[in-house]
Amino acid sequence: MGRNRDASGGGGPVGRAPEQAHGQMPAGGTPVLEVDIRAAVGSFRLDVAFRMGREIMAILGPSGSGKSLTLGHIAGFRRCGEGRISLSGRVLCDPVAGIHLKPEKRRIGYVLQEPCLFPHLSVQGNLLYGYSGTPGSTGTAAELWHATRSVSDGPHGAASAGSVSDGCLIRPSDLVEVLRLGDLLHRKPATLSGGEKQRVALGRALLSGPEMLLMDEPMSSLDAESRWRLLGYVRDVHAGFGIPILYVTHAVEEAQFLASSVGLLGGGRMVEHGPIDRFRGTGKLFSAAGSKPVVNLLEATVVESCQDKREVLHCVQDDGGGPGGLSEVAVGGKRLRIPRTERPRGARVLISISSTDVIVTREHPAAMSADNIYCGKVRSMFDTRRGVLLLLGSGFDLYVEVTRAATEQLNIREGDELHYIVKADAIRVVGE
Repeated sequence: MGRNRDASGGGGPVGRAPEQAHGQMPAGGTPVLEVDIRAAVGSFRLDVAFRMGREIMAILGPSGSGKSLTLGHIAGFRRCGEGRISLSGRVLCDPVAGIHLKPEKRRIGYVLQEPCLFPHLSVQGNLLYGYSGTPGSTGTAAELWHATRSVSDGPHGAASAGSVSDGCLIRPSDLVEVLRLGDLLHRKPATLSGGEKQRVALGRALLSGPEMLLMDEPMSSLDAESRWRLLGYVRDVHAGFGIPILYVTHAVEEAQFLASSVGLLGGGRMVEHGPIDRFRGTGKLFSAAGSKPVVNLLEATVVESCQDKREVLHCVQDDGGGPGGLSEVAVGGKRLRIPRTERPRGARVLISISSTDVIVTREHPAAMSADNIYCGKVRSMFDTRRGVLLLLGSGFDLYVEVTRAATEQLNIREGDELHYIVKADAIRVVGE
């Protein structure tokens, strides 16, 4: 992103022309968050400028690129040396004007890598700790908890997509429904799983009445299953309550699943920023991310047709008549056999396929025991820290990781038609 230290601010951040400081206007018109910060932390220099609308924006970058440092300045835990930060038109930080709002005055929710729940309080107590300190939330804990609306008042019980920034608090019962916390309310944090703790931490942050939410790699300490579930909850929160979310991660699949825009951070600088669709099929997301394998997250529909054509809940029993076997889902016009699911036919499910669990070949394999064999075109390919990543298009996009040696051996080029194989037991149904 270009810099112009001598340009007139012109109503934008101090010392920088608005079009240079922010780049493309976020979807939806008026930006909610505008950031232009320059700061030194020891020998590390942070120089970041971007703006976002009422959306989920991801900041993607490897460890040590300045992701958490950026959030710390936005939240008010650190002072910016130069620049300006504003939220919904309110200036949060402007050293020239002598403005630095304290964190508690910024109306920003913050979810960290660790949930940091109060161990002596129940889940309900942790949630109400955030809610009871917000304007208009007077009364006893019981009165606060039961001062709720009908779930028919809006999506997931929310008043409207603009309810947070318009000053209306999210009611505890609304949030409990969205985050599925009802069965956990009377439990203490020590009895919760990692994913459950993060759901409570997310709920507590939202009940503080924030105008936006910062999330700093909240999935990093979770197992794969809890991670995928929590991603769904984050998306539900944004859809149900309309709160803007700035989401920091080093996982490309998290950014692609959640975000409508992305900022690529490297060496303390915002290298590029824009709609995430602009980066799909390029190597830019992966060059900015970490070195873990890419996981494909696909939304699918359970169908009733299985190997023996019986109903989906009874298809392909194992020899002992037990609960094993396969089910089928539809994704982008294709059908995939997956481990048996108890979801009813017609149900929407989220499935995950690791890019390392897919085999590619030039010829159609004969006499294979694998359940899913398809043909797809190489839409793009690019080097990563681990090898070569192929983006195959075949009704749906699928990332496939191969070694550089295999790429040369098979003479793979963009535009080639390849057969690819996915064993059913390599596919996971999120939530099961």
